[in-house]
Amino acid sequence: REFKAAYTEAIKSGTYQTIAIEGLHRIMDYVMDDITGGGYFQGEKPEWNTFGLCYKWMDHMLDVALINNVPNVVCTCWSKEKGERKGKKGENPQEVPQTIGPALLGEYSRMILGKFQMTFAQTLKVYPDGRTDKEGHKLKWACWQTRPTNAVQGCGIKGPDAVIENIPLYIPAHYDYLKQLWEEHTK
Repeated sequence: REFKAAYTEAIKSGTYQTIAIEGLHRIMDYVMDDITGGGYFQGEKPEWNTFGLCYKWMDHMLDVALINNVPNVVCTCWSKEKGERKGKKGENPQEVPQTIGPALLGEYSRMILGKFQMTFAQTLKVYPDGRTDKEGHKLKWACWQTRPTNAVQGCGIKGPDAVIENIPLYIPAHYDYLKQLWEEHTK
């Protein structure tokens, strides 16, 4: 409740250019704990009907954050592997194909993807030129994956095809770089 009051007040003030909501996965955990009367953090498995209440709260919170006059709204979320489908009867859980997506409860990890204009999966990649540090370890760079692949589903960009098709699959994890790419292809 305090979080909701704080971000609502920040939005209403009209003084911010960017609202950053760090850790949607943790916010969702706290919402579920509140709905279950503190049972979720004590290890109780939520009843099936509590997921809908949690999804509704998260949707409302994100709608308030996204539909306003603040030019930039940034939300972060950890990722985790999830089964592409439910396991078949008698099937070993390790045999169910896995993809990487947002670490959100239940089906919300799939439901949330269309809410944002841009959703990236951040990762570290080895430099293509093979550069190394003083000890010979390969150096890595932080990058954003801009489109889904077979392994990572939780990313994508909404916008004109002429712009999106010119944005590489992996780009440096830097807002100014993304802004430059976007502006180059919208001229």
